[in-house]
Amino acid sequence: MRDIKNEIEQADYVLVGIGSEWKAQEGMENTILEAYNKLADILKDKNYYIVTTCYDDIIFDSDLKKEQITAPCGSIRRYQCENGCTGVIKSEDEVNKDSTCPVCGGQYVKNIVKADKYNEEGYMDSWKNYGTWLSRTLNRKVVILELGTDFTYPTVIRWAFEKVVMINNKAYMYRINEKFWQLTEEINEKAESIKMNSIDYINKY
Repeated sequence: MRDIKNEIEQADYVLVGIGSEWKAQEGMENTILEAYNKLADILKDKNYYIVTTCYDDIIFDSDLKKEQITAPCGSIRRYQCENGCTGVIKSEDEVNKDSTCPVCGGQYVKNIVKADKYNEEGYMDSWKNYGTWLSRTLNRKVVILELGTDFTYPTVIRWAFEKVVMINNKAYMYRINEKFWQLTEEINEKAESIKMNSIDYINKY
């Protein structure tokens, strides 16, 4: 971890991917939040962006900068029409159990990727900001931390981050994962893998 911290300190940008190892589990919320806060301490004063496939919103309760996070799989604190008939996304405060969509009369459901007709408007602004941020990293020293991702949505983090490593000659990636630590041959010389649960790894150090 000391080497990773040193690399982060010298980096121009830090890109972080948060995967399924960090999703909410009963009795683990405090441990996950502790890891997020340790990550915030590691990243303090750095120009970073975080992409997460978790939609439990624990990350937004941490010390990490909210404006530097995008969650394309949704949020359990946002609601949408079950029929996806409008682009309107509502907060918890705006919706109660008896609320119905004024357009079609459908129920409001959580705005997460598991919804039958997932409304992507909820994360689009942060995703655009991420794209703008990422465009600035080309030919700059970038450290990539890929923490606990699997192959559920590989185009969001895993394959996308590998592409960044291949395109940017100054990028270097650390893949920390208990089950899917393996590296592809294309990035083998520009990445390291650590076979360990990524939450345990962050909390240990």
